[in-house]
Amino acid sequence: MDKFITKSNFKKGIRCEKLFWLNINKYSFDDQMQSEIFDTDNAHSKMGTDIGMIAQNLFPGGIEIPFNISREKKIQMTQEFLKNDQSVIFEATFEFDRVLVRVDVLVKNTDGSFDVYEIKSSKINSFDERKDDYLLDCGIQHLVLKENNIKVKNFFLTCLSDHTLEKDMSIKEICNDIDLLQKFFTHTNLTEEIVLSQDDIKKRLESFQKIKEDENEPSTEIGTYCKIKDQKCECYSYCWKKQRSIPDQSIFDLYKNQGFDKALDLFNKGTKEINQLCDEDIAKLTPTKRKYAELYINNEVKVDYERLKDFLSRITFPLCAFDFETINYAIPKYKGMKTYQRYPFQFSLDILSGPHSVPAHYEFLADYEEDGRSRLIDQLIENIPANALILTWNKSFEQGVLKELAFFSPNKKEELMRIHDSIIDLSDPFRPYSQKIKDSGIIQQPKLLGQYSIKKVLPVMDPSMHDAYKVEEGVNNGTEAMQGYLELLVEKNPEKRSKIKQKLLHYCGLDTEALFSILRKMQSFI
Repeated sequence: MDKFITKSNFKKGIRCEKLFWLNINKYSFDDQMQSEIFDTDNAHSKMGTDIGMIAQNLFPGGIEIPFNISREKKIQMTQEFLKNDQSVIFEATFEFDRVLVRVDVLVKNTDGSFDVYEIKSSKINSFDERKDDYLLDCGIQHLVLKENNIKVKNFFLTCLSDHTLEKDMSIKEICNDIDLLQKFFTHTNLTEEIVLSQDDIKKRLESFQKIKEDENEPSTEIGTYCKIKDQKCECYSYCWKKQRSIPDQSIFDLYKNQGFDKALDLFNKGTKEINQLCDEDIAKLTPTKRKYAELYINNEVKVDYERLKDFLSRITFPLCAFDFETINYAIPKYKGMKTYQRYPFQFSLDILSGPHSVPAHYEFLADYEEDGRSRLIDQLIENIPANALILTWNKSFEQGVLKELAFFSPNKKEELMRIHDSIIDLSDPFRPYSQKIKDSGIIQQPKLLGQYSIKKVLPVMDPSMHDAYKVEEGVNNGTEAMQGYLELLVEKNPEKRSKIKQKLLHYCGLDTEALFSILRKMQSFI
């Protein structure tokens, strides 16, 4: 089997040598592991691919090396284009010492040198945060290009800039206007820093070459790199569950925000679960962790009844449960929208007229390409009673979208801000206590360990809805909703469109159903 180091698995190796080896030796996995490693987040992956294709329009006359041909053919075509003095090549492919790179944009200069453009779908304001990762990405390309006698004059990192669209335009129309398209991109010359990184890149590659050829899987310990910003490594289940039998709720959940080394030390001593902690270990915990550990071990629900009564006393009718679904277009399509600004394409609204009434359900889905914000605003204002109280989960999201809609439609600002000001956050009572949040810390559930997302709270508060967000072939999270919406916009078959719409409506409707379900359980404590 051919084992090539690519940009992708090189960066994975920087994160974890075991992750690198597992990706290189993908043939060794069972079907489940194959799925976990190579079924990446399609929506985000597609977004990156789309930006790369859009950016190609900045370089007229370019020719692309196809993706769906063999590695050898890609390299051969690249060399043929170079011999024929092709001025711009997209996805030019090079190999050296079994290190394979594909260059987003290779531009030949009049003096025979080349400029390289690495296209990223991220915004330029995230540059500092991701700079080290970018330098690795560009550095490995620079090394392979140099070994292929490609003289690189300038190496640019191309990111998205924060530009506002002045009128509704399709992506095709924007791409045909190069002056406008250029305003959405910023080019940063990283040549000097990339050159300085080459010795480090070479050393890392030498190490990875040895790991790659080793028949034995690296014995890398689990660590903080297994989960970064709540994003699990694609081999998480393999390393944590299959190899180490770590349960869904473990000692690591108690230390999830800090103190991982302490959790690992306890784990290596045989403490996998929180209820295996001894009194001595519990005594060493911080007050907050000790509280969560004791709640978990005693399986005790702690309720501040006086504060809960105060919170519930503010519940009035008509009462709404409300949820938006949004998508962040990298390149906006509608007037007044900026790069990656939220575009609300859907809402779900349930209304109770009284404490014993049956909820009335309303929903909206912008299912065609035209800007649906005006229709959404009109229906929202029409459906929500003027004197209604509105429940959301994490209200800053819905309130932020409403503010953006008010800016878009100033003649409806008063009504939209009325809705904005009528929102209360049902997640607050489940949040860890904070003096900054009035209603925080009212309900402390042992199984939550300080977590308070609606998908975590719902099955704990209402076990009958434990699998509500686990619909086979359905939409089960926000990313899948975005992906489904993009599919809906391009699908022409009426039957397929209907199925996609039903999946989207069902998912968004679950959130509002969940809000009322959790509220009822809260009321049952009194």
